[in-house]
Amino acid sequence: MILNQNELKQSLLKAINKKNVNFDFSKTNDIDFDRKIKIICDRVNTRSFYFHKVNKLIVPKSRGGSRIVFSMTMEDYIVQDSCLKKFYLENETFFNESVYGFLPKKSASQILKKIFPKLKTNEYNSMLYIDLINFTNNMNLRILKKIIDENINDLEFKVLLKRFISHQRLNEEYFEKEKGVYAGGPFSAFIMNLYLINFDKYVNENISGEYFRYGDDIIVFSNNNTIALNNYELINSYLKNELLLEVHQLEPFGKSKIYNLEKESFYFYYYRFNSKEIKLREPILERMISKVNEIIDSSNSLDNAIKAINYYFIKDCEKNKTQKDCLLYNFLICTTSKQLAYLNVKIRKKLFLKYKNTLKTNKALINLIDLKKKYYILKRKNLEKV
Repeated sequence: MILNQNELKQSLLKAINKKNVNFDFSKTNDIDFDRKIKIICDRVNTRSFYFHKVNKLIVPKSRGGSRIVFSMTMEDYIVQDSCLKKFYLENETFFNESVYGFLPKKSASQILKKIFPKLKTNEYNSMLYIDLINFTNNMNLRILKKIIDENINDLEFKVLLKRFISHQRLNEEYFEKEKGVYAGGPFSAFIMNLYLINFDKYVNENISGEYFRYGDDIIVFSNNNTIALNNYELINSYLKNELLLEVHQLEPFGKSKIYNLEKESFYFYYYRFNSKEIKLREPILERMISKVNEIIDSSNSLDNAIKAINYYFIKDCEKNKTQKDCLLYNFLICTTSKQLAYLNVKIRKKLFLKYKNTLKTNKALINLIDLKKKYYILKRKNLEKV
C-alpha cells in the first residue's frame, strides 16, 4: 500500500470536523504544510511511521449518554483514514455482507430496509439482541495479531495495524498489557470489525435465522424464542471460547434480550421498529425541533429563517444521493409520515410566534419546505440514505 500526498490532504479536510483530533498540525504556512505532508507520506511508504500517544476524552452519544474516546494527533488521523480509503477501494467485499457498521456505503437503515418486509409478513417474529461487555477494552491482542496475519496481505498496512495496537501500551493508565484497543479513530472501527471477521462467518454458517452486525451490536432474526435462545447459546460459546469476549446475559439478568416484535419495539440507532412500523426515535426528533427553534430565534427575518430551515433539512440531497448530512434521508426508511407532519406543525407554530405580524397570510410561508410532501417525493424517486 503506497500512499500519495493528495490522499493525505483529502483526509486532512475530513478531519476538520473531528472533535477528537489535535489541530496543531494544520496551523502552519503552506510551505511547511506541504513539507509535513511529504514527510508523513515518506514515513508511511518506507514503513518508518509510528503512532503517537493518545489522550482520554468523554463525549456525548448521539442517542444520549456518553462514551470514552481518545484524542489523537492530526498525523495519526490522516494516516489511518488514508490507508483505510485505499484498502476499501482495493477490497470492497473484505467483510461479510452481514456486517454494516463503519463501512463505506453501508448503514443501519439498510438493515431495516432488508429485514422489515420479512417482519411484516411474519417470516420472522423473534429477534435476538446481544450486547458485548466492554468490547474494545477486552480484545485480546495475541488473538488480534493472529487475525491480522491471517487476513491482511498488504505488508505496509499490516505493519501499521500492528504498530497501532502496540503503541497503545504507551498509555498504561488506560489499557492492560495484553488486551484493549482505544475507540475513536478510523483504525479503531476497522479493528473492531476485523476482530469479529471469523465470528461473522461462523454465525452465518451455524445459526438458524438471519444475522446482522453493526459494530458490536449483534442481531439475529428468527421464527420463535426457542430458536433465538439456541442462537444465543451458540454465539455466547464462540465469543467466550474463541475470542475471549464476554456478552451480557439475557434479561432480566443482563442487557441482551429476545424481542417479540409483534408486541414490542427495538431501538436501533436512529430508529424504533417492530413488525408493524419503522419510526425515528423520539429523542432524535426532539433534537431536530430544538435546532429549528435555535435557527428561528437567531434569525433576523422570516425569509432568512425559512432559508436556514430548508437548508437544515434537505441541503443538496436531490443532487447528491449519498449526502449524509441531509436530515430528510433519515426519514426515508420510516414507514409513516406522521412524525414529519408533527415537525411541520412545530416549525410553523414557532415561526408564527416570532413573526406574527409578517405572517398575515399563508402565502408568506410559500417557500417553506413541506417535510411530509418532500418525503413522498423522495420516496417516489427511491432515494435512500447511505
